[in-house]
Amino acid sequence: MNKTDVIIAFVILVVALGLGATQLIPKKEPAHAYVSVQIDGKEVKKIPMDDAHRGKTYTFHAHGGTNKLIIDEKGARMTESDCPDGICLNMAPIKRQGEMIVCLPHRIIAEIKSDETPTMDLLLR
Repeated sequence: MNKTDVIIAFVILVVALGLGATQLIPKKEPAHAYVSVQIDGKEVKKIPMDDAHRGKTYTFHAHGGTNKLIIDEKGARMTESDCPDGICLNMAPIKRQGEMIVCLPHRIIAEIKSDETPTMDLLLR
């Protein structure tokens, strides 16, 4: 390895560490966040992510099946589903805007949304 290779490796390492460090910065949670529950793409329920709704369980019936969603201090998560694969039960709790839980067999989507206008992280042309 010559001097140029070492410099290139060092630059790549610094850039990779810089990009990785941005993932460690805590992201601000929106003040007016809510869980949007959609069945077949149509919003059927808006559940605010506030203290008044924590600990409550919501039941949704769609396409011959039932899903139960609970909101707690960790976020919103599916606790019960009678779908054949149960993938939605293994998904992590959601609490940041844009995160979602999807149950494909029942066509149910639980997504975190906000009334606030999102700020752009990056502008692409």
